[in-house]
Amino acid sequence: MRLLLVCSSALLIAGCDPFFPSDCTVEETPAVKVTVRTDGVLPDSVSGVLSEGTHAEALDSYRSSAGTHTLTGGYERPGTYSLRVEAAGYRTWSRDGVRVRGGDCGPQTVRLTAELDPE
Repeated sequence: MRLLLVCSSALLIAGCDPFFPSDCTVEETPAVKVTVRTDGVLPDSVSGVLSEGTHAEALDSYRSSAGTHTLTGGYERPGTYSLRVEAAGYRTWSRDGVRVRGGDCGPQTVRLTAELDPE
């Protein structure tokens, strides 16, 4: 037991964790990443919801200086999700059955494009 503790301590001091792959980052990985597009001018505000069973969460929304919107969520949560994206003046975009697999370092992010149509 003491040898295991000494060896584990030495690995941690050296920057190695025997239980966490060394090529993983400390950044949280989103389960989904949605790029929002329209045929016209992109709305100022876009929101989204990700849900699975009783779990539901608002997606994080980012607008770049180029005017594109990206929504992310489900951090560190593989699963099968339903997604809904909304913006004023546009029809709601939704997808069911979005399957996100787990990987060695977190979920394998599923990238989607939400094409919003005017109302």
